[in-house]
Amino acid sequence: MLEEALEIEKVMLKRFRMIFSIALSLFLFVLLWFFDIYPGGYSYEEEGPILVVKEGSLHKITHHIEITDDNDLEVAYLERYIIDLRTLWLTNIGLISTLIIGYYGIFIPYYRPSYLNKASYIILYTISFIFILIIDIKFYRLKLEMISNSLKMLLVET
Repeated sequence: MLEEALEIEKVMLKRFRMIFSIALSLFLFVLLWFFDIYPGGYSYEEEGPILVVKEGSLHKITHHIEITDDNDLEVAYLERYIIDLRTLWLTNIGLISTLIIGYYGIFIPYYRPSYLNKASYIILYTISFIFILIIDIKFYRLKLEMISNSLKMLLVET
């Protein structure tokens, strides 16, 4: 009877973990897709020969860039940089959600691999999280700098 109750509790916790991770991922995805809430918050759209670039998440700054034969390659680069930044954030939504789920192993022993004790599990996940965070910050800064430089160059030309 006790074993059945523990088994039911395990199943319920697994379901909660899965539902929580899906809900977190969807919430972050909605913030990105509908409100452009992510680092930089850049978005763009082409309106005929004009490229409209919006900068910022809540207080948007709008830049209008005329697309000409002279700057069409730079405009394409700018569009690609913005797409890359959004893609990086979408990738990180899944990655961060997965890492958060992995932290359940700290609190619930049967989620932890049998060959890791609690201390080594915490150390492993913390090092992984810090490593990924450092790399992400570096990539975000690089992408934001590339977007900023490209935008400045295009705005000076027009």
